[in-house]
Amino acid sequence: MTNTQQILQTLAKDFPNAKSELNFNSPYELIVAVILSAQCTDKRVNQVTPALFDVAPTPQDLANLSLEQIENLIHSCGFYHSKATYLKQMAADLVTRFNGQVPNDIADLQTLKGVGRKTANVVYAVAFGGQAIAVDTHVFRVSNRLGIANAKNVLDTEKQLMQAIPKDMWADSHHYILLHGRYVCKAQNPQCNRCSVQAYCKYFAEKQTEGAKIQAQKCLSCKIAKCSQSCPLGNDIPQIIKFFEKGQLNEATSLIDHPFGEICGYVCPHENFCVGNCVLNGKGKPVDFAQIERAIFERNPFKWDIVGNKMAGKKVVVVGGGVAGLTFASKMYGEGANVVIYEKDELLSTLKLLPNYRLPQKAIKTVIDNIPNDVKIVNQFVDKNMLDKLQSSCDVVYVSTGATKNYTLGVDGEEYATISTECLRGNVKGNVVVVGGGNVAIDCATVAKSLGCEVTVVYRRSEKDMPAFSREIAYAKNIGVKFSFNVTPKRLQKIDGKIQLTVAKTITQGRQSLQVTDQTATLVCDNVVCAVGSTYDKTIFDGKPTPNEFGQIAENVFIGGDVMGAGLVVNAVKNALDTADFILKRK
Repeated sequence: MTNTQQILQTLAKDFPNAKSELNFNSPYELIVAVILSAQCTDKRVNQVTPALFDVAPTPQDLANLSLEQIENLIHSCGFYHSKATYLKQMAADLVTRFNGQVPNDIADLQTLKGVGRKTANVVYAVAFGGQAIAVDTHVFRVSNRLGIANAKNVLDTEKQLMQAIPKDMWADSHHYILLHGRYVCKAQNPQCNRCSVQAYCKYFAEKQTEGAKIQAQKCLSCKIAKCSQSCPLGNDIPQIIKFFEKGQLNEATSLIDHPFGEICGYVCPHENFCVGNCVLNGKGKPVDFAQIERAIFERNPFKWDIVGNKMAGKKVVVVGGGVAGLTFASKMYGEGANVVIYEKDELLSTLKLLPNYRLPQKAIKTVIDNIPNDVKIVNQFVDKNMLDKLQSSCDVVYVSTGATKNYTLGVDGEEYATISTECLRGNVKGNVVVVGGGNVAIDCATVAKSLGCEVTVVYRRSEKDMPAFSREIAYAKNIGVKFSFNVTPKRLQKIDGKIQLTVAKTITQGRQSLQVTDQTATLVCDNVVCAVGSTYDKTIFDGKPTPNEFGQIAENVFIGGDVMGAGLVVNAVKNALDTADFILKRK
């Protein structure tokens, strides 16, 4: 799939009901509205046109009005002198040349006074269902920022878009790009932090690179680097920054030395680690290493190079194609092992459920695309019997199956709840209540909000006790997600097609104390999303495994990732690196 296709597919999810925001009931009303919309908001046009169409419901009526009458009616749209002239002459053209009907041909439309190529394309596509790409100021700006087009004028932009986009998608693509420009990729202060297609954006990449350089220049190269000391992976952050500044990206990538550098740059809570411990925090201007990390790996992704032979001729099986599994596989492959990965779903399936603004799909795709062809991927579920066979036939087995089993609400009627993965796939609507306080709950809330839902997050403790990252909570609030703290679910009922969620008030003192009171309330909604956490599927083991500090549970069997309690990507990477290092030191 090309970048353009990825962009349009993503924007289609962001704006599932994309259409013109101008109000109209006929091609005539639309063409008038589009002419009025020049240098004017659609909201203002929609306020003006009802009175105009009351007086001039047909082209003949509009042609009969004086310029002064039209100007008075459209005054608040701006440029009313020229617009009134265009409207009057356009209406006269329709009456005398087209029998009072708006033509459904782009060439004919452009012969009308005040109708240029953009207006003609809009009318042809919106009023008549034709395929055309209208390039207004939003479409021009966004398509060139994203790199779908690379043109200096509107006409060349349109031509390039027509070449890059399949014809049957021209009309819809116009709306996707326009709405993205109107609400996210604004001319001034574009909201890159909530952009779902930033990973494909040429403008953002350039801005990120420049921003990363500015951040790198701030680094003091401390002799005792608290940033490195606080990094779960122990990365030599000052040295990585030096390599980045000198353009030595291979060296920088090698120091980080795992496939998930870019992904960590997006999802790792740097404010709790390197950024939060930077000595420049005292001045309120810490080095944003996340930005530098993303810039390094966007330009120079991790490569699965064979750098040693300690595992040459050995068969290594990885059960689970998540972060820990792929990290471990990369280290074994790098020492010459024959690597096979068993994954019952798809690689990095959990990461793929994260909202695109939080983790661009392109970053995930880069990791998967860089897996060598001679690493065998087997789509198969591994149960205990299969695990026993692998243990007896392989040199090393690494189990990192991920947290695949969802916790339930544990209340009457819980069968009416929607699991978090279904919400993250977009399978919710209307009024949505999300139960939970972690990052998954916030992800569910923001995804539901992006679908146009009214969303409330219900959490049994206080806001300060929420395990979700503070920046994610702040973002959710900013986009209109509501929060209800110190309430816990008691019962779900389905009545007349709606779900009634009864919640009880709680009293908490920190995360250790929780008292459920008799005070209850009922929330009526369309979906209750259960996002209270998950655990690994224990059917693969007899009981709970008891690993050593390196994840070893048998001579040649190791566990990692969620099975070891790694809740963060960076912790899953660390588990895998520690286990790999332990194995290699034994060789």
